[in-house]
Amino acid sequence: MTEPISTTVTVHGLQELDAKFAEIDVVTGQKFLRGSLMFAATPMHKQMKAETPVNTTAKHLKRKSKYGYIKHLDKRAVKWSKKADEKSSATVYVGFKKRAFLAYILEYGATLQRKGKDIGEITPRGWMRRAADQNWNEAVIRFKKALQRRLERLGI
Repeated sequence: MTEPISTTVTVHGLQELDAKFAEIDVVTGQKFLRGSLMFAATPMHKQMKAETPVNTTAKHLKRKSKYGYIKHLDKRAVKWSKKADEKSSATVYVGFKKRAFLAYILEYGATLQRKGKDIGEITPRGWMRRAADQNWNEAVIRFKKALQRRLERLGI
């Protein structure tokens, strides 16, 4: 089983935000966080989806869909959220739920072996890391704007 690819961003020292969240109930606050994080992750998700490696050779496209899954890998790039747990108030993921092993191999590369002998290599592409690195600053700005809008709607 492959390890999930993840980047964690933790924001500390926002007393003003903590005070505003204290004015609303916990469930609403967590819903606000998840919605704002989903909005903030959109540029990352769009770039990841656009830059996903896709095999479009004629031979590959003729294969049955069971074996031609790399041609549909770009459609499998998703973002999803999870409710609060003991570790975090809200969590948003951008990546792959299905065919994650293939995305992992394309991101980090692999050595192909048959009967214990190396028969080739898959070079790392790094498109997921690039999407995260190029969009994290915009994600923080979008997160801040989304939270401000949601709090203003409540009149806080």
